[in-house]
Amino acid sequence: MTIKKEAPLCPLCGKQENRIDISFERNCLRHCMFCDLFFTYPMPPIDSEFYNQDYYKSWGVAENSSPKHVLYLKERNMQKHLDRIKEFVSSGMILEIGSAWGAFLKVAEEAGYDILGLELSKQACRFARTIVKEDAVLNQSLEETNLSPESVDVIFMSDLLEHIPNPFPFIEKSVSLLKKGGIIYLITPNPSHWSRGVFGKSWVHYKDEHLMFFTGQTFSWISERLNLKIVEQSNHYKFINFKYLDAQLNNFGYNYFGFLLSSLNSLLPDKLKEFLFPIPIGESIVIVQKN
Repeated sequence: MTIKKEAPLCPLCGKQENRIDISFERNCLRHCMFCDLFFTYPMPPIDSEFYNQDYYKSWGVAENSSPKHVLYLKERNMQKHLDRIKEFVSSGMILEIGSAWGAFLKVAEEAGYDILGLELSKQACRFARTIVKEDAVLNQSLEETNLSPESVDVIFMSDLLEHIPNPFPFIEKSVSLLKKGGIIYLITPNPSHWSRGVFGKSWVHYKDEHLMFFTGQTFSWISERLNLKIVEQSNHYKFINFKYLDAQLNNFGYNYFGFLLSSLNSLLPDKLKEFLFPIPIGESIVIVQKN
């Protein structure tokens, strides 16, 4: 007699109505039929130390410095997001959760916003404190902060939400910090994007630390429960250059493509290597506003 294994509980809605979407060597991606979340099961143990051990190597980072061309492309991308934020909130307090090396904080500070960044990587915090005011970057998680409720005008999260193992309380606390009319602006992988179907198990967003993936329907489910209004869902185009793409491909094991690009890079002049161009990488921009 075969014993049927019960499905695990969805980490977002807590329901057991989910099924295997795709299987990997050590775990699988499950799809919740209730809130439409995709989540890895079993989830690998990812702690704060994970983000301190060469996590930013794929950027071309060495020790506590980052190449100038990487800083430029990061700031170019973040300026694009800030320009969109200005259409909703032109001044006030911006909290970035997962502030990395501080590119967004830098452009927001230069635009006159009050800023605060939360970041788990000590290495990233050290660098960010060299480009923005030192006390604006905390080596803390959201759960460890003591910010007052309704004290923040904007919360910015780039490539962050997919890392959170217990997303509902995390989002709920984020919403509690927002003033009425404030927005959460986030960028996260989209499992409904065409690139996932094309690349299958080799999809660029299948990484150990990417624990879950949110669809438009998932964000609708969240918004209904937390009194939020979805004001935008759109495809995200990230500006990159050939040098950065070369580092990414080689770091994440796309060795064949990495070899081809490295060979091409060796023939290109520096100006072309660092020329920025937009590419779709399977992410969405989602903007929600607190009612």
